[in-house]
Amino acid sequence: MVKKGHAAPVRRDADDARPSRRQKTPLLGTVLASKYKLLENIGEGGFGVVYLAKAVASGERVAIKHLRKQKIQNLVERFEREEAVMRLIADDGIVRVIERFHLDGYGHFLVMEHVDGRALDDLIADQDEVNARLDFRQILDIMESLLLTARVLDAHGVVHRDIKPENIMVSTDADGRTRTKIMDFGVAKVMGGNDGPGMHAGMTSRCVETGGFALIGTPEFMSPEQIQSATQDAITVTTDIYALGALLYCMLVNEPPFVADPFAGNAVLDILRKQIHDDPPDARDVRPEVPERLACAVQKAMAKKQADRYLSADEFLSDIKDARKELGLAEEAPSKQEPVSIEDLIGSSLKNVSAIRFVTADELMAPTESEPSPVMTDPSPSRTGRRHVRIMQIFLGTALLIILGVLWLLLHGT
Repeated sequence: MVKKGHAAPVRRDADDARPSRRQKTPLLGTVLASKYKLLENIGEGGFGVVYLAKAVASGERVAIKHLRKQKIQNLVERFEREEAVMRLIADDGIVRVIERFHLDGYGHFLVMEHVDGRALDDLIADQDEVNARLDFRQILDIMESLLLTARVLDAHGVVHRDIKPENIMVSTDADGRTRTKIMDFGVAKVMGGNDGPGMHAGMTSRCVETGGFALIGTPEFMSPEQIQSATQDAITVTTDIYALGALLYCMLVNEPPFVADPFAGNAVLDILRKQIHDDPPDARDVRPEVPERLACAVQKAMAKKQADRYLSADEFLSDIKDARKELGLAEEAPSKQEPVSIEDLIGSSLKNVSAIRFVTADELMAPTESEPSPVMTDPSPSRTGRRHVRIMQIFLGTALLIILGVLWLLLHGT
């Protein structure tokens, strides 16, 4: 029997399951809650496993995060937070959440849209394997898409706190435009909200143990205030901007700005020390052809003091657009038509008025010198067409005058 508030139990159904590229898991080939058939293990982390699944009813492919039942309570809180934040934002740049449920004996499951694309870290790794780097157009497309989403996050008072290549999916839409989606909002901060008791211990997608305390974030993309602040009051939109600056550097040269020295006793502490004290490197030292504006954008976004960084995603986006212009790369076509004002509509209509010749009824019906009398012969198709054109001119001209009169009355009063 299914308990109230819980979904139906798991049943075994082996068909349609594909071999996993990763470690086998017991749930592969099962159907969860009589709704989702698990097809493949596509990701693993400290919290559990991510599956590719198929909705039984619709055939839609989805991604399902499974939090193993034995995990500690603060990870459950992270799971709940991720769902809440993703529902709060509901933007195309955020992976869409479908539902969350718990199955007795199995744990918690979060069902999300499956993005038909690739993780940014995989794209960078592919380039590195062939001793190449992402081209500037692709980098700019990705950054513009991310910054548009960052603007939405800021409008909702949300700071992601763990922006990194692994948490970004890159795809191409039907019109050939590059699109990104940000994932994993399990450690996100909602401005003015309470982080909760589970947010200050072991709450990173990659556990950052530093000899007695844990931090929220990933060392290579973690801002100084994330490392140093005893409270989370200092965490603002500039925290994500710092991570986006580190991400831009990573796309330009195939590695994060700060990596551990080979002989460092503690690699994590070495990276954290550099985040606090060292200026970010110049991307041109590794890749000389990097445009100056992009190299400077990294420096500004990763300034140690928050007040010295871009204070909004729009400021950062402006420099990215300027870099595109300097490189002579055309912007992607807008996905939505720009709105037209009533003044523009009237102006366009007035232009059309000048192209219309108004005629009287007598002029319309009077035969021309070159035309035979309509009594003497049947009208030819060409003459009938001309009459139709003139009638339509009268009709359209009259209708246009009426519309313009109504618009004038609406704008200026009677």
